[in-house]
Amino acid sequence: MDRVVLSALLGHWRVHPLQLAMLLVGLALATALFTGVQAINSEARASYAQAEAVLGQDRLDRLLPAEGTAAIAQADYIALRRAGWLVSPVVEARATLDGVRVTVLGVDPLTAPPQAGVAGLAQGDALAGFITPPGDRFAAPETAARLAGVQGVEGLPPGTVLMDVGIAQALAGMDGRLTRLLVWPEQPAGLPALDAVAPGLRLETPEAAGDLGRLTDSFHLNLTAFGFLAFAVGLFIVNAAVGLAFEQRRGMFRTLRALGVPAGRLTGALMAELVVLALVAGAVGVVLGYALAALVLPVLLTGVLLAAQNRARGVLAQWFLADTRQQLPGLSLALMALMLALATNVGVGTMVSSFRLTFTGWLDQRLAAEVYVSGRDATEAAALRDWLAPRVDAILPIWNVEGAINGAPGAVYGVKDHATYRDHWPLLQAEPDVWDRLADGTGVLVNEQGARRLGLGLGDPVALPGGLTRPLAGVYSDYGNPQAQAMVGLDLFLATYPDAPRLAHAVRVAPGRAADLVTALVDDFGAAPDRVTDQAQAKAFSLQVFERTFAVTAALNILTLGVAAVALLASLVTLAGLRIGQLAPVWALGLTRGRLATTGHTSAAKAVK
Repeated sequence: MDRVVLSALLGHWRVHPLQLAMLLVGLALATALFTGVQAINSEARASYAQAEAVLGQDRLDRLLPAEGTAAIAQADYIALRRAGWLVSPVVEARATLDGVRVTVLGVDPLTAPPQAGVAGLAQGDALAGFITPPGDRFAAPETAARLAGVQGVEGLPPGTVLMDVGIAQALAGMDGRLTRLLVWPEQPAGLPALDAVAPGLRLETPEAAGDLGRLTDSFHLNLTAFGFLAFAVGLFIVNAAVGLAFEQRRGMFRTLRALGVPAGRLTGALMAELVVLALVAGAVGVVLGYALAALVLPVLLTGVLLAAQNRARGVLAQWFLADTRQQLPGLSLALMALMLALATNVGVGTMVSSFRLTFTGWLDQRLAAEVYVSGRDATEAAALRDWLAPRVDAILPIWNVEGAINGAPGAVYGVKDHATYRDHWPLLQAEPDVWDRLADGTGVLVNEQGARRLGLGLGDPVALPGGLTRPLAGVYSDYGNPQAQAMVGLDLFLATYPDAPRLAHAVRVAPGRAADLVTALVDDFGAAPDRVTDQAQAKAFSLQVFERTFAVTAALNILTLGVAAVALLASLVTLAGLRIGQLAPVWALGLTRGRLATTGHTSAAKAVK
């Protein structure tokens, strides 16, 4: 009996193949949009990780040379490995390849932790080619195009060539020396102390979380919501197709029940049919998705049509409006899908636009200076400031201490009085003389997160570490930072926190001189390449990474509207077949096909007038 019931149910789809196609296409597109959004989220997170690495926000601990020392002896690395420490060597230096000055980055894929993101370039058969001289070399596509024998790979910083650590040592003239050692997040138990194995090396621990990652959390949330909305739009098609098919098969159901088919068995057969269709369409949708990586409307339309019908003159106009009202139940879901798709597209467009503005604003705020450089230790940092002083327009310290702000965890930064902050630092609330008060030490700035969490208003006292208290002179935006942060004048900062580290600096130079300064810092002064950042290069690469995600959302908008259009088409095609019996009398009364086709437009226009 089950076979007979299923044969009868499936016979409907043989007679109505278009309905079956719409059902499968709707579910497949809905699944494709949802899985496509998830794939985009994954790719976007990978892109953010690349951008963080370029901005110096990588999350691995590292061992650095002792103060006053430029490199780590390779013997120390060997001693650490023999003692059980999981560390990986890195060489970073400036070198000339094919007449082009580049940063040579040497890594060891055999010992590099997975978080370093380099093992994937030298796995399996490719490993031998990577570690055997002259070795495979990788660079960003624009850099690789200028060098012979270098493979272009997306995601690498511009101007950097990645290669095996031993080959990099030879090119940079650093035989027996290393720039730093990456430390695996998880280490074996019972390791000997660092001082006992490699005296003098110091462990540098990055911040617990990156500003950039926190900045993008809201974008991921909105993109996920977009995926669910797109999935809902596709389900409208499925609902409409299944509902219409059910109505068309009511006679079949009555016949099957009259022949003795139990209601439970009939229901089970319908469920089995839907499960099979869902599995087929869903599977297709998942494949398509990864290859890609409003509800009052019917009521309002009914009211509009009823008002128009009351004002209509002539039998034909009244018939058209009444017939249109009769079709609303069958079209309501498709129309709601269209409205939802339009609303989703507007929302996603606004989200992407606002996120782009937020991110570019964050970059402009965080990377206002042309060059960023930091010393390995206090001695090198002091020498760096002396070397930079006659060569640049301004040196802006980036010095901070951590501590409680009104009892909440936070950090305090010392700010030099300079036009960079007055022109580029976005203030949400401020006293009229805010920057003058910051410079003379009579006021303090607090970020938006801290001001909101602590309930601070302009003029309220702000308690800072070290017993310092100053009134709030302004509130600034600080995208992506969940903790409280304060800024005071540099003189007050140095007087209150004389032991604060003084390593990082922002450097202002004339336009076009940043690249030459970066080269001179590495080649002439001897600064570590990983501690020097060209602002223009970092900003351009970061925006390029994010634009990849923005470009995909445009395609998703088009697909969402396409799904809604398919839903509307499916409903209209199905209703066209059902309306033949209603149109036949009007046709028999002498209304021509052409007149019938134009009746809707003419009657609606007259009714509106």
